[in-house]
Amino acid sequence: MYRIVVVALLLAVLTIRAIGQPDADTPRLPVSQQSVPAYEMETTEDLLDSALSSVPGSSELRASKSDHEQLVKVYMRLARTFDNNGNLSGARDALERMKRELAYVDDPRSSAAYHMQLGLLDYSEDQFDEAVRNLQNALDMYGVLKDTVLMASCYLNLGNAYRELEDEVKAIQNYNAALYIYEMNGDDASAALALGYVGNIYKERGEEELALSNYYKSLALHRKNDFREDILIDLNNIGEVMIAAGDYNEAVPYLMESLSISRDIDSQTGIIAATYNLAVVDIANGDNSFALTKFEDVLRRARAVNSASDIRNANRRLAEVYERSGRLEQALFYRKQYDAWKDSVIVQTDRDKQFRREAARKTRQAQITSTEKQLTDKELSRQHTLRNAVIIVIILVGLITAGTVYLLRQRAWSKNTIHDTSSSLSDISARYEQLQMQLAMIRTQLNPHFLYNSMESVARLILAGDNKNASLYLSKLSRLLKLSLENLENGRVSLDSELMQIESYVQMEQLRMDEKVNFEINVDRLADGDDVMMPPMILQPFVENALWHGLAHKGEGESRHLRIHVKEKREAVICTIEDNGVGRERAEQLSGHHTKGKEQAGIRLAEQRLRMLDRNGNGSLIRILDLKDRYGNAVGTRVEVLIPVSKAR
Repeated sequence: MYRIVVVALLLAVLTIRAIGQPDADTPRLPVSQQSVPAYEMETTEDLLDSALSSVPGSSELRASKSDHEQLVKVYMRLARTFDNNGNLSGARDALERMKRELAYVDDPRSSAAYHMQLGLLDYSEDQFDEAVRNLQNALDMYGVLKDTVLMASCYLNLGNAYRELEDEVKAIQNYNAALYIYEMNGDDASAALALGYVGNIYKERGEEELALSNYYKSLALHRKNDFREDILIDLNNIGEVMIAAGDYNEAVPYLMESLSISRDIDSQTGIIAATYNLAVVDIANGDNSFALTKFEDVLRRARAVNSASDIRNANRRLAEVYERSGRLEQALFYRKQYDAWKDSVIVQTDRDKQFRREAARKTRQAQITSTEKQLTDKELSRQHTLRNAVIIVIILVGLITAGTVYLLRQRAWSKNTIHDTSSSLSDISARYEQLQMQLAMIRTQLNPHFLYNSMESVARLILAGDNKNASLYLSKLSRLLKLSLENLENGRVSLDSELMQIESYVQMEQLRMDEKVNFEINVDRLADGDDVMMPPMILQPFVENALWHGLAHKGEGESRHLRIHVKEKREAVICTIEDNGVGRERAEQLSGHHTKGKEQAGIRLAEQRLRMLDRNGNGSLIRILDLKDRYGNAVGTRVEVLIPVSKAR
């Protein structure tokens, strides 16, 4: 009984924190120190809606102009909190609600804040054209309001969006406009950020003098304010520009200082960047042994943080240095490692983009802090009144709930015991069925006929004297077998692991085919490829059908394309496998009807595994579309697989 009352009181405290505006003298944590999980914020939003509907006369309040103005502020605050915690869909939902409330009020400042936040969300989701449109709208509105602080923030974010669109001229124009305002207002931190952005563009264009000029100015401002995380980025950028210009020894002091700061604050990205550049200097000076040590350290750290571009570059550099040193065996080893990473088609974020995104997040936090200061004392008073009303309602509901639960607790105990026993048996049965399906998938992929064909392909390559491709084929076959057996032990695998297995399978099968297949995987922006969990080997049957029943039957010399596109949709992942093969009808005629039964069995098995995970009652989980041109001729097949997923904890 007492524990239930305590839970009700804690719920009231959570609501106070969710909807209450902090007092003016309450310090705010920076974005990097806020750690409210996304699911807690969703619960907060639900509590807010429930609390508003529970207040007596809330329907009349909603109809008043003052309450619409208050809801606009609340939904904006929710959108920013969702955004800071990586819940972009929650942020968009809050903005959509804010947009509906804005229709009832005349508030230019809130309208400008809406467009700016929407532009920042578009940028985070790589919708750069939309980001430009919304940020420009916000800039125009803040210009009418003569709010130079937020105008500068719009200019800076517009520069980031134009840079992603590869419009360097407009990017520099917007960065310089932001820089002018920051310098006029004495905002050293933001001015340094703009200078660094301009320097990055000049560095990419090979204009070393202009790049160094901007980096030196940025470094001076960051040193003035002792922003160590930004200092190490400036130092490393200066070192890279000097290396590109051939001034190797002049780059060393900057890189050494960057490395020292990175170690002090434990920045693995900074350590990798500085160490890699110092190793490049060692090569230029002929110190191959020191270069080897540094590149091996880079490779070890890059593997720890799963940085694909750094792993690839470190392997390439190690192979080159070992070749120069005459140690061909080691050079061959790292060359193979480099080749394995080089032909990977899984999109990875490079280090420069990571730096830019981290800096853009700092700009976003500055904009949030500036906008929240615009709240008046009258608005704060309204929030406190609403908060107190919600507290009373929640405490009353909690007490009533506690009494009800106490009366029903003894009655429900025996039923719960029986239910728990039944649930345990059901879980064991479901787990057994799941393992049986996984084993069936392994047998479907790695059947004796497949292994026989694989060994025959290796023998054919050896007899033809193509030892390089034979070795590569065996390596990829070994990798595929290893991944298949590892995934058999797990009910879930990460999205990255599933795509790596599919990639290894396709690369191996291409060596058996007479014609080259253009293969690519595109993954829309997700929270984390390692964080999304899904059933193992769910895509393999569809990829196999595309290769051997769609593309293999095309005529000699015709182009062959196989594309896999992955995007996230709420609590599911949609995987699209598309080929430009001969189509299903023609493939059945050429292959014979005996293959159709095997294909349908694999699809049915995949459907059963997906259906076990579908708790939302989705309709069709697998859609197969025959692609045709405007004359009705078959031009390929598209398979859309909706996979209910879970998040790794």
